[in-house]
Amino acid sequence: MIAGSQVTPLMDERDGIADAVAVAASGDGGRILVAMRSGKVAIRDARSGEMALVSCSCEPDGLARLRGSAAFRLNGFGDGPVWILDASGEQPRIVFVAAAARSEQ
Repeated sequence: MIAGSQVTPLMDERDGIADAVAVAASGDGGRILVAMRSGKVAIRDARSGEMALVSCSCEPDGLARLRGSAAFRLNGFGDGPVWILDASGEQPRIVFVAAAARSEQ
């Protein structure tokens, strides 16, 4: 840290941040995201300071950026659906991709 500088948190518990599991930035640096164990994702607009909190029926274990600047995979691949955050529009949304059915042989 530079002498005389001050650290200002972008988000903290006053913003509802608890049990964070991952932090990421959009590709353009315009949004900071925090995924929480509760299934919530906080999104802070780096320019305006506005924050959105979106929820999903999942337990995020990361924020893996996908193609584009503001799409993130929230969980790993497994037997259940893959949850994806799309923060590219005015209203962020969380969608899922269903797991493929396994055929019995």
